[in-house]
Amino acid sequence: MLKRILKIIFLLIIFMSTAGISTYLTIHLLIRSKDTVVVPDLQNKQIVYALELLTEMGLNTKVKGSEYSASVPKHYIIYQDPPSGSEIKKGRDVRLVLSKGARSVIIPNLVGMGAPQARILLEENGLVPGKISYISNGNYFRDEIMSHYPPSGKSVFRQSAIDLLISLGAAPMWIEMLDLIELNLNQAITKLESNNLALGNIRFAEDLTATMDTVTAHTPSAGYPVLPGSEIELTVNRRASSQAAKRRAKNQLFRYRLAAGFLNHSVRIQFKHKEYTLDLYHAFLKPNKEIWIAIPNQEPSTIFLYLDDELFSTKHFGALE
Repeated sequence: MLKRILKIIFLLIIFMSTAGISTYLTIHLLIRSKDTVVVPDLQNKQIVYALELLTEMGLNTKVKGSEYSASVPKHYIIYQDPPSGSEIKKGRDVRLVLSKGARSVIIPNLVGMGAPQARILLEENGLVPGKISYISNGNYFRDEIMSHYPPSGKSVFRQSAIDLLISLGAAPMWIEMLDLIELNLNQAITKLESNNLALGNIRFAEDLTATMDTVTAHTPSAGYPVLPGSEIELTVNRRASSQAAKRRAKNQLFRYRLAAGFLNHSVRIQFKHKEYTLDLYHAFLKPNKEIWIAIPNQEPSTIFLYLDDELFSTKHFGALE
C-alpha cells in the first residue's frame, strides 16, 4: 500500500514539474515572439513598398548605397542585410542597397515633343540636355523638338548629353519698307498703320528743298526689309523760326471741339516725345464737347488725336532739335 502511495506521489511530482516547465517555456516564447520578427524577402521589391512593410514590422530602414544593375529596375532593392528569414528584435536596422538601373539606357524619341516635356523625359532616363540649337521651321510649333543627337533607339550611358534642335516656329514674313517721302504726318501714320508698322521717334528739321510739314526722311529707308510691327522713325520738315517761338513757352494749349450731332464719340489724345509715348486723355464724349489740355514744351513732341480709334489729326509742339 505504501509503495502504491509513493508511486502516485512520484507521478504527481513529475506531472507538476512537466506542467511548470511547459508553462514557463510557453510564456517565454510568447514574450520573446512579441519582441522579435522574421525579416521578409525584400530583394527585387520597390523601395517604397519595403519602407512601408519594415515600418509596420517595427524595423528601421537604412539605405547603404546604390549600384547599377542590368537585371533590377531603378529604385528596386538589389541586396538586404540581414537576409530574409532572419529573426531579429524590433527596432533593429535592415540595410538595403538600391538599384540605379542599367548603366546604359535607350534614348527615347523626343521629336515633336515640347522642349520642357523633353527635358523632363531626359531627366527621368538619367540623361541631360547637351548643345541646344534653334532654327525657324513652319512644320513645327515654336519650342518643339525637331531632332536630337544621338537619335532615338541608340544605347548610351546614363548622364550622357543629348544635343537638341528646337523650332522657332514659322520664319517671320519680312515686308518691304514703304516710301513715305513727301507725305504729311497724318498720311504717313495712316499708311504705316495700314501696313502693320508702328510709328517710332519723330524728328523735326528744316529742309528748304521740301514742302513744309511733310516727311523728308525715314528709317529704315524705302525698299529695306522690315518685320511687321517694326517702329519707323520719321523726319518732318519744320521751320526753325516757328519752333524758336515755341521754345520760350513753358506750356502750350491743345484745344479741340467735337462736331455737332447725336452720337457720342471715343476720343483718345496721345502724347509722343522722342523718349516715350503716353495717353493724355481717353473718354466717350457728347457731341459739341470741347477739350482743353496743357502740353509741356518738350523737344520734340507731337499730339495725336484719335476719334473712334482712327487717327483724325496731329499737332506738333516743342522746339526744333
